[in-house]
Amino acid sequence: MFDADDAADTKTLNDIADWCDRFTPLVAIDAPHGLFLDITGCVHLFGGEAALMRRVCGVLTVQGFAVSAAIAGTSVCARTMIVTSMVASSVTARKLMRSSRCRCPRWAPMLR
Repeated sequence: MFDADDAADTKTLNDIADWCDRFTPLVAIDAPHGLFLDITGCVHLFGGEAALMRRVCGVLTVQGFAVSAAIAGTSVCARTMIVTSMVASSVTARKLMRSSRCRCPRWAPMLR
């Protein structure tokens, strides 16, 4: 466990936002939560919505970031989809851990 470093987190988020410019010119920082990318009119350049999301998430995951993503008509809807899926994943993980009496999985700290 490490102490929070707000300055480093902000710099990292800005660096990721700069990197995301290759996918769309409209990248908005939603500190401290993450980023919004307006991909309207850009997805065909990357093989569609699913391919674009896989590409962005895949590269960030390989770099060691915990990534949650959603594509929706509005930013509020996308955030709601992500938060809802995180809660559902957390509940499912807790049920699995309780039923199997296994040790906490490696990814559990990412759940809220």
